[in-house]
Amino acid sequence: MVQRFGWTAFDVASLFPGDWPDDIKMIAADADFRNFPRTPVLSREAADMTYITRGHVPADKVQQKLPWLYKLYRSDFLELANQARGKSVKAALDDRYGIVLNVQLGKTMRSECHVDSNPVTGLLFFTSHPVVSIRKCCDGGRGGSCGRRLRHAGRCA
Repeated sequence: MVQRFGWTAFDVASLFPGDWPDDIKMIAADADFRNFPRTPVLSREAADMTYITRGHVPADKVQQKLPWLYKLYRSDFLELANQARGKSVKAALDDRYGIVLNVQLGKTMRSECHVDSNPVTGLLFFTSHPVVSIRKCCDGGRGGSCGRRLRHAGRCA
């Protein structure tokens, strides 16, 4: 049987502490911004794409500077993953692969196109962009089935 890609979206903003925007800005400003080499084997980038420019905050800093986010990863987010998957999901044993922050500024930074080595991946987006319709994001506003609202933060897909 062919397996299809799918996602489930949750609005998790209510789980964050009141000062979360300041916490995120602080740690994002401290990210390691540079050209990261493409990931061997997992990368799906064109052969001539040798690096991706982005910011990165490793797991140990996330755990230290955003303890509330780490706690959510090990509790509420894990429960949401179980709910979305419909079966038991376990958090990564090695935090280096479980909870990291990738930071993108401007129009030139992005994530690497890759196949993830984890069977289930949760994405949490924090953005300064205004509220938009997910329908516009999914299908350019052509009337698809993605008609939920995307908040400026706290979207976990």
